[in-house]
Amino acid sequence: MGAGAPGGFFDGKLAASGEEVWLIARGAHLEALERDGMRVLSLNDDLHVKDIRATGDPGDVGLLDAVFFMVKNADMESTAEAI
Repeated sequence: MGAGAPGGFFDGKLAASGEEVWLIARGAHLEALERDGMRVLSLNDDLHVKDIRATGDPGDVGLLDAVFFMVKNADMESTAEAI
């Protein structure tokens, strides 16, 4: 799942509930996830998942039960090919 705002909300909620979640990110965003984890700020509650799994290479993830595909339209084709 993309690690931006829409995907990040669901990523954080699923990871905080104990689900195995992998994020695909690049550059400074990936570095920040690896260093700081993921913070989700919402109207109802805030959470911080310190040990979120993040990678720049979808091939690192392996087999999954489900994939939530949430990326910007401009990245759709290249990301789909990568997974």
